[in-house]
Amino acid sequence: SRQQELEYLPHAGAALPRGVLPPEPSLWAAGETVCSPREAYFRPSVAVEAAEAIGRVSAELACAYPPGIPLLLPGERVSPQALAELRRLREAGCSISGPADESLETIRVL
Repeated sequence: SRQQELEYLPHAGAALPRGVLPPEPSLWAAGETVCSPREAYFRPSVAVEAAEAIGRVSAELACAYPPGIPLLLPGERVSPQALAELRRLREAGCSISGPADESLETIRVL
């Protein structure tokens, strides 16, 4: 139930690998939306080096598990902060779900 989820939320950080802090709350807010996720999914996309993806529109989703908060969404502009946070969480032992290249060396963009 929704109430149970809300009661669990303060304890969710316990699921993170030891010593890993959850993503900065400012990164949880939606980034700059350029187009809908549906439009981004169906438009032609290319894989580019991560550094070249910054400022471009993402064609894919990227979540670090745990905690499972998306930091990169299709249709949003790729920010250096979101990319750095995904890398930090991956290096700390979280798995990255969603992107074609889980190493985050490349990002699919429009």
